[in-house]
Amino acid sequence: MERWWDEAVLARVRIIRAIPSTGPALSSALFLVNVVLGVLPVAFVVTTSVVIGQVPAAVAAGVGSQAWSALVRTFLAAAALFALQTLLTPVQHMLGELMTRRMDGLLQQRLIRASLRSTGIGPLEDPAALDSLDEVNRWFEARAHTPGGACAGMLALVARYVRLAALTALLGVVASWAMAAALLVAVLVFRTGQRGGLRVLSRVYDTGVGAVLRRANHLRGVAMGARDAKELRLFGLTAWFTDRYVDEHTRAHDRVSRARRRVFLVPYLGYTALGLLAVCSVLALLASGAAQGAVSLTGLALALQATAAMVMCGANYPEADLQTSLGMRAWQSLDALEERMARAGGQAPPREAAAPGRRPSPVPYRCPGSGSRSDDRVLPAPVSPSYRVYRAAADDREIPRPHRRPRVRGCPSFHPSGALMSGVHLSCAIMAHPKRSAAAHRLAASLPGLSPRVVLDPEPDGPPATLRTARAAWAAAPPGATHHLVLQDDAAPVAGMADALAGVLCAHPDLPVALFCEWGSGTGSMARWASMGGFGLAECVDAFVPTVGLALPAATASALVRAIDSHDPAEHDDEVVARFLEERGRSAFVTVPNLVQHDGDTSLVGNDHAMGARRSALLARPGEAVAEDVLHAPGLVPFVSWRRARAAAIRWDTAAHRYEGHVALMREELRQAGVEHADLCGALDRWAASPTGRALEGALGYGLLHELWTVAAALAVLAPFPLEDPVSPPSPDLTRALASLGPGGLRTVTPDAAQDPRTVEALGELAAAGLAFGARAAATAAGGAAAPRS
Repeated sequence: MERWWDEAVLARVRIIRAIPSTGPALSSALFLVNVVLGVLPVAFVVTTSVVIGQVPAAVAAGVGSQAWSALVRTFLAAAALFALQTLLTPVQHMLGELMTRRMDGLLQQRLIRASLRSTGIGPLEDPAALDSLDEVNRWFEARAHTPGGACAGMLALVARYVRLAALTALLGVVASWAMAAALLVAVLVFRTGQRGGLRVLSRVYDTGVGAVLRRANHLRGVAMGARDAKELRLFGLTAWFTDRYVDEHTRAHDRVSRARRRVFLVPYLGYTALGLLAVCSVLALLASGAAQGAVSLTGLALALQATAAMVMCGANYPEADLQTSLGMRAWQSLDALEERMARAGGQAPPREAAAPGRRPSPVPYRCPGSGSRSDDRVLPAPVSPSYRVYRAAADDREIPRPHRRPRVRGCPSFHPSGALMSGVHLSCAIMAHPKRSAAAHRLAASLPGLSPRVVLDPEPDGPPATLRTARAAWAAAPPGATHHLVLQDDAAPVAGMADALAGVLCAHPDLPVALFCEWGSGTGSMARWASMGGFGLAECVDAFVPTVGLALPAATASALVRAIDSHDPAEHDDEVVARFLEERGRSAFVTVPNLVQHDGDTSLVGNDHAMGARRSALLARPGEAVAEDVLHAPGLVPFVSWRRARAAAIRWDTAAHRYEGHVALMREELRQAGVEHADLCGALDRWAASPTGRALEGALGYGLLHELWTVAAALAVLAPFPLEDPVSPPSPDLTRALASLGPGGLRTVTPDAAQDPRTVEALGELAAAGLAFGARAAATAAGGAAAPRS
């Protein structure tokens, strides 16, 4: 209801309030023209119906009679009304275009001021800001459905609805008020379907389509432009960029098409049935009345024309519907851009930019040791055009790219109260059951810079559940906070967690950021991939979002609280968060390495018995930084399912950012990727013949080794970026990334083995060898040959 109120009511009120800013003379003239254009068609219906009613008498009296003269006068009046309507229509269009250009000119000036507001380039590196800027530019450059068009379209609705009201009154007077009311209801149902459908359809741009279109436009510019043509030929990337452009454009088009069918196909079957019933009923009653002599010829003509004209009023209004439904998107995107630029600069947005009821609080920012306020970013050294092409291609994770060092933007630090600088004000809550109150307060005392608030279960004597406490914890975000962090009472932050999280939130202020992922999850495999590729954030792909430590933008946290109210309190909070983000087309991203460890295996809701020990997939060292680059998930993410210690994979919808289930037949997936199962088993047999392999097989059995080997190989074969054949022995970074794969996947089957240091080391060697085999097999398969047998 709140969303409908914002989109259907407040947005239109804002359009109406903006109309006078185009000039009182222009807005008054356009309003008057639209009122006249609304009345003229009804007057034309009346005069033509009178003409039809006068024809029998004029024919009977003959030419030159009074009846004939009356017929001619009425006909001339109808012709004059038609001519006046024809003359005023281009005047309406001309005045509407003038209003559109005036309003768009005012907003384009705001866009220029917003884009140039920051002295540094940092705010314009924010993907969310770029999405807002791109959407504003897209509407303005196309000169279609802009805020100016919305203002002109809103006044054009005056003509349509004046006409509908007059026709309804005319039908009620001539025929029956019941008929008029029934037909009016049918027309308004069609109009609700049109307007509401367009409003719902426009939301598809909030589910990631805008970002996809921005990427598609970038790829098209590179692939078809002259600037990078030489480098594209030099590196042989022309076809690669062209294919990526086609894929991205098709991806966006498909999502919009699915939404359009969902909005304008199925509901209209019901609308059409209702409309047919109403129109047929009215026509049948009119025919019955005319046959009985209760309706005169003039009345019948009036009623039939009014009915037909009212039905036409239920159609799409090309001069108003799209303009008023989509025209506000550019305005809203401009508001979002101004808010992000102001937030990055530590200033309040311009008064005219803030949406009703929304005023982000200014957050002061001073770099330590600096006497001036600043949010400037360090400009990178100039790079050649060829490297820009290479970097753009590498960003798609399909060709190798150099190792990237972690980059930290700005110089985030803390207020004494714990507020993060550089436009980020972080609040913190620790959720706990009263039985763990002492542990929660110890955790709060260990984080003095964040000043956490301990939030206890509001119903401690109720059934064991986490959602009640999670709701209270997310609702504890204070006014003025830009982000809210919730830690569970068994979270164990690493030293320097707050500083590392500060850098992540400054670089990605709009992302939900998890600080932990457990070692046996699909997200754990994403974290291992991210570590191998030098990424700092990895997309969460499980059916749950890890909530041991989770930071959300304040607006997202507030929306989550409202969403929790509609769920069963017995549901798990991590699954509710996952569905909440999925419904909005968003994903959570986990820091790599993890900034929080899961401390302790005792669960008040019984997870310790079912899930075993839950440890971090890749825990940060004290003071370790987190890189800014983000790794998005591919369609399949392999992992060792801890329930049965089986090789499996998560199927991930890369377009909708949605978990789509598990794949258990990894043998078939690898075969389709060019790796035969016989080759995989042969390589495992050769490794198992080594002293380490024999000892591990004797401790765990060949079956568990096979499942772990399959997943390790799949990590290389299905990686979202090519992996080089790891050197032997593996590097310390690679060993660290793979160390938790075996213990995390086998923890419920062989819990003791996961605790034995020698077994853990041997499992790491097995994973590294399986990964090396997979990398060689993938390279061979890509070259067109069969997977290697040696």
